[in-house]
Amino acid sequence: MLIKRPYMLPLIIFVSIISGPLNEEFGWRGFALDILLKKRGFWSASAILGFIWAIWHLPWYFMPGQAQYDLLQRSLFDAFLFIPSTILFSFVVSFVYIKTNRSVLAGAITHMLSNLITSQLLAPCTVEMSTAIRYTNMFFCTAIIIYSIVSKNFKKEFARIQF
Repeated sequence: MLIKRPYMLPLIIFVSIISGPLNEEFGWRGFALDILLKKRGFWSASAILGFIWAIWHLPWYFMPGQAQYDLLQRSLFDAFLFIPSTILFSFVVSFVYIKTNRSVLAGAITHMLSNLITSQLLAPCTVEMSTAIRYTNMFFCTAIIIYSIVSKNFKKEFARIQF
């Protein structure tokens, strides 16, 4: 879509930030994550929030025009893969939130870029392309998770945060 009409990019970016990421991140990172971090720590908090976030999107599987609906129509496997990929992505957005001194805007921009790439810039795409995008996304999310596990600096930063 964007390749045929590149002049639409500013509008697409604007709609991409306000259509979900900005308002969702105020709830996910701005409110829920801090409570979960205090009680559970980074790993459990990010996993719990990712699971809730994935479940939050389940109604979209039944709403034509939503990315999840399209996934379900093309491939049950792709539709199912959305759940673990959302959980993995939750770690990434939480990581960005921590690394930017708990900036909800940074989390929203990260969320928006993911939505923009996976469901708007490359849509419509084949089932194979959609699966490749999802796997690539999961690979990079896993790489950031591994980095945060082994990074002494991240552990120090997280330990310094006052909740």
